[in-house]
Amino acid sequence: MAWQFNHSIETRVSREFAWRFWTNVENWSFDPAIEWVKLDGPFRVGAKGTTRMKGADLVNWEITDLKDGESTLIEIPLPGATGRFFWRFEELSKAVTRITQQITLRGPQAEIYEAQMGPEMEQGIRDGMEALGRAIESDVHASKREYGETEGT
Repeated sequence: MAWQFNHSIETRVSREFAWRFWTNVENWSFDPAIEWVKLDGPFRVGAKGTTRMKGADLVNWEITDLKDGESTLIEIPLPGATGRFFWRFEELSKAVTRITQQITLRGPQAEIYEAQMGPEMEQGIRDGMEALGRAIESDVHASKREYGETEGT
């Protein structure tokens, strides 16, 4: 059995900028639920990471697929299931990017995780992605100010 949830946001930045911001895991602190994130090397297939959620245990994960600048798949092993977090970055225009996160839980215990965490996880994903959009847009505006660019450049 599997459970799946999708959520998308649109940001007023280029796909390249959004991707560069997101693949720097130090930036993941935009999410108020995250205490810290560590990655064992570059953001690439096979890299392993650890996330400390506030008030929770460590979450270990691995990048299992990646199309540079476009998408990545992060898998989290769970007792009796696997969480798969697929991220896609779509260029809607040179200055607008749609970011989609698709979460899938698979395995014999997936239904139990869904029953225990489904609605709470869905709301957390919505909130986290909205925070991501704000953080990316704030960072691009700060970068433009740092280099003396105007909004039209």
